[in-house]
Formats: sequence, C-alpha cells, structure tokens
Amino acid sequence: MIPEQVLKVVLIEDENIWRDKFERILSEFSGLSYQETFKSVHDFLIDVKINKNEPKLIFLDINLDGEMSISYIPKIKKVLPTAEIVMYTIYEDEDMLMRSFMNGATGYIVKSATIADFKCQIEGYKNGGAFLSPNMARKIILSLNPSSQASSVNLTTKEMQILKLLAQGREYKEISRVMNMKINTLRYYIKKIYKALEVNNRVQAINSYNQIKDS
Repeated sequence: MIPEQVLKVVLIEDENIWRDKFERILSEFSGLSYQETFKSVHDFLIDVKINKNEPKLIFLDINLDGEMSISYIPKIKKVLPTAEIVMYTIYEDEDMLMRSFMNGATGYIVKSATIADFKCQIEGYKNGGAFLSPNMARKIILSLNPSSQASSVNLTTKEMQILKLLAQGREYKEISRVMNMKINTLRYYIKKIYKALEVNNRVQAINSYNQIKDS
C-alpha cells in the first residue's frame, strides 16, 4: 500500500481562541502535520527564512491585529510559490473572497466550520478540490449573475474610472489616491455606482463592468 502523503500545515492567527479550535480540529485527521501557529505574516516569513520551513497548506486569518491580510498573500507566494493559502475567517463575504482569490489565495473557509465541514473540505482538497465553505460557493454562484440591465446603465466618466479600478482589484486607499479624492467621497461614488448597476457588492459590480465593457 502506498503511504498517505503527509501535508505540512501552518496557521497564521493572532487570537488564541481560534488557534485552539484549529488545533483541536486538525488533531482529528491523519495525513496532516500541524507544524506551528504564527501571530503575524512577518513572524512566519522569518521562520521560513531561518528554519527553511516550507508548509504545503497555509491557513491565513483575514484580519490580523486589525489589519486585512489579503495584501500579504503575494508576499507569501513570492517566497513559497507552491504553497496553497486558505483564508481562515469569520467573514462570509464574497467581496473579501474574490479579493483573496485575485491576490493568490486558493481557499476560503469560515471559522464557524464544524469538524464535519473540515473533514469534507480536507477530503475534497486531497482529491483535487479546493477549500471553500458551501455557503461561500453559493455566494459566488449568485454573484456571477449580474443585472441584465447593466449594459444599458449610463455612468459618468469618473464613475467608470472608479469602476475600472475596482475591477482591477485596487484597494479603496489606492483608488482614492489615483482619483484624487477623500475616502468618504470615494465611498459616496461607489454607493452611487452600486445603485445604478443594481448590485450589492464589488464582485457583482465587476461582473457588470465586464458586461458593459464587452457590450
């Protein structure tokens, strides 16, 4: 019998309650070698450099010390290009999910997941699937159905510029700098854009933008 491949796993999480839950869940499964928890991406990358630690799976908390960690995904992938990054989060938000995927993550699982949920995800991953909570998969499917009226919506030049930057995956801070406007002003414009497109989030807005661009 061919021995089961052992996957090296690390968690980047700054809250003990979620770290402890993660450790308990992973202790239920064979084929996973839980190595260590790091409180920040910085600490993890230092460990990789010093100890040549090369995990296969990296579970990354989406909110570390009050800061969104999505922007750190490319930095991790640059050092560990073959590692897979799974966002481990309390947020069931398709906007954050898509931003994570656009930056290089390959999975998204919520912290409320049960042992049974994790077992399903792990078995699916070993068979070539991705770590993706069922609710989030459904949200993606729903978000891929943009308003049929999108192509007929008239946006101003400035609104189209903002929408294009959103579609490029730019953060609000960067968009406000490019557009030379304050964050609150940008939020006002984005709210207007969403209303005009009859959408509720960035993912749907991007889909509508692509429909407008291709029409």
